[in-house]
Amino acid sequence: MKRYLLLLLLVAYTFHSSFALTDKIRLGFMASPGMSWFAPKGSDLKKGPVKYAMNYGLVLDYYFKDQNYGIQTGLIGGLENGVVSGRDAFTINTTKDITERYNNQYIGLPAYLKLKTNSLKKFHIYGQVGFELIFTLSSRATYSTPLLDVVNSTVLPIEKENIFAKNNAVTKVIPDFRSNFFDFRIAAGAGFEYDLTDQVALLVGVKYHNGFVNVLNDRDAKKDPILVRNLLFTVGFMF
Repeated sequence: MKRYLLLLLLVAYTFHSSFALTDKIRLGFMASPGMSWFAPKGSDLKKGPVKYAMNYGLVLDYYFKDQNYGIQTGLIGGLENGVVSGRDAFTINTTKDITERYNNQYIGLPAYLKLKTNSLKKFHIYGQVGFELIFTLSSRATYSTPLLDVVNSTVLPIEKENIFAKNNAVTKVIPDFRSNFFDFRIAAGAGFEYDLTDQVALLVGVKYHNGFVNVLNDRDAKKDPILVRNLLFTVGFMF
């Protein structure tokens, strides 16, 4: 972890030095712990509890005029968890719902319009709205009850099962079951920057993401799409 933070600091310093000829460009690094949840849109699946989420990475601000408005992009890494229950295909020959928990890791490409006030005793209030393109790198499933493979009459425990892998255990019950690689998320946030020096500012904020792509594909994907929601609290530094 220390090595990773030192690497982020080195990259931030290098970029800041490279763009030192203009005050329109600022580079920052941030960490955003928070919460995530799955939002089923059908009538069958049940929404589970809110779970832990986190993202982190580098952001780049480019301001157009007087540093009051500009665009923000960057490269983000993250993880999130989601829970649902009540899927009919997993409850064959059982007397209770199976709770499904998914742990996803991803990279994201943000694109925001950012509005920021002039200095108010070293504070700059900001708001931002835009979207993030999410590319899932890893998706692991853990179920509260083993699945029954009716064809082979076997019981399949699901514990951190890689549902990106071909012929994973879940596909014994739902052959086409898999996690989606891509998601498009509308995002909005607000917060403040506090000038620690002429070159460095503390960043504190909150942001909300609303996914639009079904995160799990199965036979009933159109009937019961599952969308991702998360709320994250951001702390970082701008240079």
